[in-house]
Amino acid sequence: MREEIDEHLSKDPQKRQNQLNNLNRNGRKNLWQDPIWKESILKKMEKKKIDKLGSRFLRMKRPKIEAPSLNNPVYGLNIRRFAEDHFYIETRKPVTIEDWQEKLILDPLFDSNKIYHLAVIGLTKKDGKSTLASLIALHKLMFGPDFSEIYILANDLEQAQATVFSKIIRAIELNQRLLMRLNVTQDTISYETKGSFIKVLPSEYAGSFGTGASLVIYDELWAYESERARRLFEAFTENPTRPDFLTLVVSHAGYSKESLLYDLYKIGIGPDRPKDYFFLWSNKNLASWKTKEFLDRQRNRPGMRPNVYRRLYKNEWTEAGERFITSQEYNRCVNLELRPTLPDKKLMVWVGVDASVSGDTSAVSVVTKTLENKIRLIGYRIWKPNRKNKMNLERTIGDYLRELCQGYLVIKIMYDPYQLHSLMTNLSEEGLPVEELPQTLKNTSSFSLMLYEAIHFGNFEVFPDDNLIYYFTNAGIKENPQGFRLIKRSGKKIDIVVATGMATYATLGFSSRPNRGKVYISGEKRNHSPEEIKELEKERERLKKVPEYNKLKVWII
Repeated sequence: MREEIDEHLSKDPQKRQNQLNNLNRNGRKNLWQDPIWKESILKKMEKKKIDKLGSRFLRMKRPKIEAPSLNNPVYGLNIRRFAEDHFYIETRKPVTIEDWQEKLILDPLFDSNKIYHLAVIGLTKKDGKSTLASLIALHKLMFGPDFSEIYILANDLEQAQATVFSKIIRAIELNQRLLMRLNVTQDTISYETKGSFIKVLPSEYAGSFGTGASLVIYDELWAYESERARRLFEAFTENPTRPDFLTLVVSHAGYSKESLLYDLYKIGIGPDRPKDYFFLWSNKNLASWKTKEFLDRQRNRPGMRPNVYRRLYKNEWTEAGERFITSQEYNRCVNLELRPTLPDKKLMVWVGVDASVSGDTSAVSVVTKTLENKIRLIGYRIWKPNRKNKMNLERTIGDYLRELCQGYLVIKIMYDPYQLHSLMTNLSEEGLPVEELPQTLKNTSSFSLMLYEAIHFGNFEVFPDDNLIYYFTNAGIKENPQGFRLIKRSGKKIDIVVATGMATYATLGFSSRPNRGKVYISGEKRNHSPEEIKELEKERERLKKVPEYNKLKVWII
C-alpha cells in the first residue's frame, strides 16, 4: 500500500509532507496498519497536543482515575459532584466529600436562596480547611461569572503558595481536562476564555486597593495581628458590581483576643450577626481520618504544650501569657551537687546580655557545654537600676564582661544592641568576642524555643538558687507565627531568662551573622586569611590527639 502511494507523491520534501498531511486528514485509516505511517501519525498527534497545551502539558501528572468531561451542567450547581469527579488530591484520586462537610458548610453556604458576603469557617487542625477553600476557589473559577477575580491571601506569599494555591495546582495537574483549559504560572491560574483568574497575594495591602475581587480567601487568619493585616482586610471590601462577592476565612483559633479573627469570632457568636454573614465554629474533630490514636499521639508528642493542643485540636482560644515552664520542670534541671563555677581559663563559656538603663533589670547569663552535651548555667549577674539615676552600663555590665574574659575562655557574647550598642562597640575594640542579636520576632522566637526544649528534654543544668527559680517560673510565652517568644507575666522581671536564652542560642552554634574568619587567641582578636584558617583547623585536629589538648588556648570560632 505504501509503495502505491509513494508513486503519486512529490519528490519535493515540503510538498511531500503537505500531501501526507492531507492524506492523514482525509481519513486514510488503512494507512494506520503500516508501522512507519502509524509512527509518523502518532508523532504528528503528539506535536499537536503539545502545541495546544504548551508548557501546561509538561506539568501533567498521572492520576489513578481519569476525569470525566467537564461539560456536565450539574457541576455548576452541585459543588460536591464537581469535587468528587474533578478535584484530585495527593492520593491521585478525586476527593471524597464527607457528609458533615456538605451538611454544615457546602449546602448552607451555596444555598441559592441565600447570599453571603462574609463566611468564617473555624475548624480544628487537619480537618480539611485548606482543601475546602481550594475547592471553592477552583469551582468559582470554572463555573462562576465571567471575569471573576479570586484572591488567596496568607500571612506571607510563601505560606499562600504552600497551602491553598498548591492544592489547586495539584488538582489541575492531575486532571488533564482542567489542564487543557487553565493556564498555570507561579502565582496565577487563569481561565483565559472566561477572563477569570486566581491569584495569590502576601499580606501587603499597599497594592491591593481598587481590585475588583469576586472571591477573597484568607487562610489561617489567626496569624493576622498587625495593623497592616487589618488594612489588608479592609482593602478587599465588598464590590457593588459583584453581587456574588464573598470573603472566605478558614482558620483555627488563635491566642490573641485583640486580633482580627477574634473580632470576627465575637460577631459570629453574638446575637447581632448580620444576615449575610455565614459563621461556623466547631470545637470537635469532625474529620473521619483523625482517629483517637492520632489525637493521642499529638497530645503526648514531646514539646506539645497543653494550651497549644487545645488551640489546634479543640479550636479553643487560649491566653497569650501561658507560663514558660512549671516549677516541676525547673526542679528537674537543678543539680544539687553544682555550685557557681570559679574562674577557669580552660573552660569555654558563652554569655548572653539583656540590659536596661532605667525602670527594668539588666542581666548577664554565663553557660557552658558539658561532656554529656548539656547546657549548664555556671553563673549570672542581675542589676536593679535606681529609679532616680540611670544605670552606668560601663561600670556594671562592661566591667563584669571584662572579668569573665579574664577568668574564662569566652567564645561569644550575645547582646541586644538596643541599649548596648555603644558599650559593645568599645568592648569589641578591646578584643572581646561580642556579637549583636537584635530582639526581632524571629530571633526571640528562636532562642525562646531553644531554651524551652533544652529544659523540657533534660538538656539544661543549673545549681540550686531560689532567685533563679523565681525568675524562670514567672516567665510567660506569647505565641506567634514563628512559634512563641518569652514575655513578662504580671509585670515580673525575666531579664535573666532572656539572657540565658541568648547564651543558649550562642552555645548551640547559631549566629546572627556569617563567620567572618576571626580567630580569638587568649582573648586577643586577630584576622586571618582563608588559607591561614584552614591551616589552623588542621593544627587543631592534630592537637586533639594530644592528652594536654584542653590546656591549649587556641580556638577558632
